[in-house]
Amino acid sequence: MKLSANVAESSAQPDRGMRLLIVDDDADIVTSLVDLFQAEEIVGEIITARTEAQAREIVESQSIDIALLDIRLGQKNGLDLVPLLKQRNRNVACLMMTAYRDAKYAINAIRFGADDYLYKPLEPVHLLSTIRRFIKYQEYRNQRDRAESWFRTIFQTSDQLLFVTSNTGEIIQINAAAYMFCQTTESKAIGSKLWQLMPWSDSERLAAKLRNAFMAAGSQYRSDVELDTRAPDGKPVILEFSTRPLPENDAESEYLLVEGRDITRSKQKEMELLLRASHDELTGLPNRAYLQERLERHIATGLRRHRDLSLLFIDIDHFKKVNDGHGHEIGDRVLKTIATRISDCLRGEDIVARYSGDEFVAVLSETNNQEQAEVIAERIRDRVAGTIVLEAHNISISCSIGIALFPQHAADAENLIIKADQAMYSAKKKGRNCNETAEK
Repeated sequence: MKLSANVAESSAQPDRGMRLLIVDDDADIVTSLVDLFQAEEIVGEIITARTEAQAREIVESQSIDIALLDIRLGQKNGLDLVPLLKQRNRNVACLMMTAYRDAKYAINAIRFGADDYLYKPLEPVHLLSTIRRFIKYQEYRNQRDRAESWFRTIFQTSDQLLFVTSNTGEIIQINAAAYMFCQTTESKAIGSKLWQLMPWSDSERLAAKLRNAFMAAGSQYRSDVELDTRAPDGKPVILEFSTRPLPENDAESEYLLVEGRDITRSKQKEMELLLRASHDELTGLPNRAYLQERLERHIATGLRRHRDLSLLFIDIDHFKKVNDGHGHEIGDRVLKTIATRISDCLRGEDIVARYSGDEFVAVLSETNNQEQAEVIAERIRDRVAGTIVLEAHNISISCSIGIALFPQHAADAENLIIKADQAMYSAKKKGRNCNETAEK
């Protein structure tokens, strides 16, 4: 097969794989090379040119992957095509062909940007081996470029706040989400310290927290930190920052990736789940499990610091009559009102929990004697006893209260509750709407 010397022409193969350009002013060499590569089917498309001008026209209109260039093209030098080829495709492999055996020509070609140097007459086995080697190299470089392009796209379009920094905190790259959140521009952010950006720079505490977490990551470890800050619209937001080194051939990394994620919703959900697990759904008060845990903690503190506390076991008198006479919906509303009234009688450091259906427990921290506990119990009874008006219903209610003191009556949470419960039943036996203190 003989290809035209003055028209660029491709092989009959479809355009898949590498595009190879052959430039030589010897028509026989061009034909031989085309026949060889077509027979071996190692490239997707073969394009030929006989002159430097034809080659320039091709290079300016098409992307070439591998170029076989004769150094002498009449009065022109094939090396002059190398910069143009590299400009059009930085990964192009330029292989120079020449009959000159002087090593200085080869050295000059490599310095000029050529990737390899082949001597004429070309030996087919060596030529094919060289082409195959560069095809593999090209495929690797193309895959690498695609991967880099994908990662750049992912980096820039991610909704998370992404920063690439030096190991001392200077920002090297920042994505769009990050500079928009920080109300800055990419050019202003580059070179700044991560913790100098808005909005955390406004708070010495937040800036120090982020800086310390960053420094803890170092060049080999990962660290995480949460920041309670504000979004550009002023809304409170919780950000979780993860800092980890970017690996570099198992050596200590000079660069770190800092990733900021908005975890506000997940934190709110977490708090809701914790609240649901530890609080009564109807009244919003702590539940029995939460009471037990807090009471044990208070007792442990009391043992260490020699502090007393009191526990009140509160039972609503005749509450079954409320449910039976007015229905469970009204009964639930009565319980919510009672929970509020009991809470209003206590200090901020005290605890009131819904222990069961119509039973409540109050823990009075640092109550030094029985008289103080009885005063608060009387206050609760008076407050609960007020008439509850719900729609057309006027509901009168009362409660009985048992009192137990730590450490006089019990030295652990379980027995303290038992003692107060027993005292409450004693109060009921006396006629209800009164309080009774446990026996030692």
